[in-house]
Amino acid sequence: MSAVYHKIAQPYRIQKRLALNQSFKAIQLRAGVIDPLLYVTFGGQDLYDTLDLLGVFDLTQTSVKVISFEQDPDVVRLARTCAVYQTLARVKSVDVRVVFAAFPDGAEQLRKFRTPTPFIYFLDYTGTFRKKDGDTIHHLLETGLLREGDFLLITSCLSPRIVNQATFMEGYKSTFELFYRDSKVDAAFRIRNHVDLLIAVALSEFERSSSNAGKRQVISGELLKKFRYADSQVAMGLWLYRLGTSASSRRLQDQKFDEFPHAFAAQQRKGLPEIFD
Repeated sequence: MSAVYHKIAQPYRIQKRLALNQSFKAIQLRAGVIDPLLYVTFGGQDLYDTLDLLGVFDLTQTSVKVISFEQDPDVVRLARTCAVYQTLARVKSVDVRVVFAAFPDGAEQLRKFRTPTPFIYFLDYTGTFRKKDGDTIHHLLETGLLREGDFLLITSCLSPRIVNQATFMEGYKSTFELFYRDSKVDAAFRIRNHVDLLIAVALSEFERSSSNAGKRQVISGELLKKFRYADSQVAMGLWLYRLGTSASSRRLQDQKFDEFPHAFAAQQRKGLPEIFD
């Protein structure tokens, strides 16, 4: 089912692009000018999410390095010849690189770009986010490639064929109860909170492993946005986190999706005369 969604060309995934626009604006509001800015993505053959990023961050105020990971050689070839890549190659403040690797393979090369400024990771998974994907977050934390101050965007496929199964995330019932105290953990709850839980588990495991290594680090994941959009038959979820430090309990809050078209509320303009009264 996820393949059906992702066969739609990125320029026509309007809901996704609106959600990304709101997410990047939330990052800019929180972080301000990020210079230099490193953006890690699975940009596909069109790299349109890079345009969405650059539509928010001012290129006159920052230099941007984009690293797009792709495991399909044909997609790599198309990405390196697409209009976005070719156009941005002419902009001095932007450096776009397409890496032939299945992330997190090859992620170690990001270390040479590690700066005190925040990284932005957009892990645009085509499937439903699972424990192995949470293990990737743990790996990035352990290697120092993901750390306090960074921003993390994650997509997860909400295909009914997967998330409506009675066994979906059923093995995490006690873990849900631990992180979400006094919450009713039903099927809908597991669907909207499965990424939040697996991220919390990855952060908890990192705290434990860093403590065992003698350098305990407590990293928290602040949820900034949670969108549900459906440009096609298959709904997708988009989660945005900011990583921080906290010594407090990891209790999580049940946060519902911002749904389209209700995610964007109309704003009243003040001070305009009612000329038709």
